[in-house]
Amino acid sequence: MRLLFDNTDPTPRIVIGRSATNFLQPITDDFTSELIIPKNETLDHFFEMYHRFGKARITLKAQIKESDKPLAEFEGDFVVIAPGNNETLNR
Repeated sequence: MRLLFDNTDPTPRIVIGRSATNFLQPITDDFTSELIIPKNETLDHFFEMYHRFGKARITLKAQIKESDKPLAEFEGDFVVIAPGNNETLNR
């Protein structure tokens, strides 16, 4: 999430509204996490809402792998809030 806003000054607040990890097998060694990049339409809508309302929500998914073998799945709802936007985080 943070990388999407690297060129935004000041940096917005990023909050995880909900997250879940589903472990398929035990993770016993070094691992990698790979983001499943959302469709362009989803990203476009996310940025449109952020610029229009000063906040936006997006669901991101990732796979946790050990030697390219999926061991866990992550899904989280991220909320990005523009500086100075003090509204509550309504779903």
